[in-house]
Amino acid sequence: MLLYHFSNKDFTIIKPDFFGENYFTKNDAKFSCKRFFCYDTKKPKEYYFNTANFRYSIRIKDKDIYNLDNDVLNLKERFFFDIDKILSFCIKKYKGICYTTSFLTYAIFSDCRIFKKENLIYGKAWN
Repeated sequence: MLLYHFSNKDFTIIKPDFFGENYFTKNDAKFSCKRFFCYDTKKPKEYYFNTANFRYSIRIKDKDIYNLDNDVLNLKERFFFDIDKILSFCIKKYKGICYTTSFLTYAIFSDCRIFKKENLIYGKAWN
């Protein structure tokens, strides 16, 4: 599957170690699992990505992503919707997790080689 990551940083490899450095991930950084976020569309779903300098594409296998919406392992009930416990479980068996809030989001736990890097024009990340 092809996923997209938006950033103002110039990467050669996208690593979860950078998680929480941006103002829009600081709140999520309280969880113990480092990760970075991707989307399945070239158009950013969150307004603060409209000014991103770069759009990165990565490839990852479907089987390496746990789909929390389908939740075939019943993790939400098993861990009483504790996202930190769910992430801690998934990081041992998967390279990432996907879930839907108002849009589909992928949280990736492992370093990923960049498939394609695009320079974006300020305010035009949706193109």
